[in-house]
Amino acid sequence: MSIGFVVFFGGWGLDVAALKNVVPGTVFMKASTASALASAGASLLLMHNPDASGRRRSGGIACATYPLAVGLAFLSEFTLGWDLRIDEFPFRDGPGSAAKMAINTALSGPASLH
Repeated sequence: MSIGFVVFFGGWGLDVAALKNVVPGTVFMKASTASALASAGASLLLMHNPDASGRRRSGGIACATYPLAVGLAFLSEFTLGWDLRIDEFPFRDGPGSAAKMAINTALSGPASLH
């Protein structure tokens, strides 16, 4: 969750290139990937206690739904040839970023609900 927040708000929000990639010398993490990672982490944080209140569980499910939606949207782009620009939401790519979200990243979104 922390990595997602740092990459999204520090890297993309403040446009600090060094914070856009987790491993120096690799391509940047997409903003949509960073936000989905932060959302999945928030879901785990909200739902880690089996006795969590109904409100916390609802918040956790809502947070888990976002990476699912991002992953499924990209998979539909990949399989159907659409260009929904999911990989450029909410920030446009700059130099040093990959052309598209990696397929293994997109497959991780639907797995976040397990």
